[in-house]
Amino acid sequence: MAADEQVRRAAHRLRQQDGPRRRRLLPLSGSDRTRLRANPLAIQIPIGAEDGFEGVVDLIRMKAIYWDMETQGMKFEYRDIPANLKDEALKHRAR
Repeated sequence: MAADEQVRRAAHRLRQQDGPRRRRLLPLSGSDRTRLRANPLAIQIPIGAEDGFEGVVDLIRMKAIYWDMETQGMKFEYRDIPANLKDEALKHRAR
């Protein structure tokens, strides 16, 4: 299998993790990392899921981002990370 095909398949697997009903980040297998020739890291984690989705935690700035649904996300605000996601955010940030 060509290297480009391997990278495409690994990237497809990553995209599959981002969809409805997927609240938790799934770990990548060693073969996925090898195919991508990289060490992918999470830079955001969701706050809520599906109808309860409220925003994301930015792991670079360590702030929560909440979008204004009335403006369809054109306006947003930074807030402190919710207490129930603080430990998870710190764990992902440490990677």
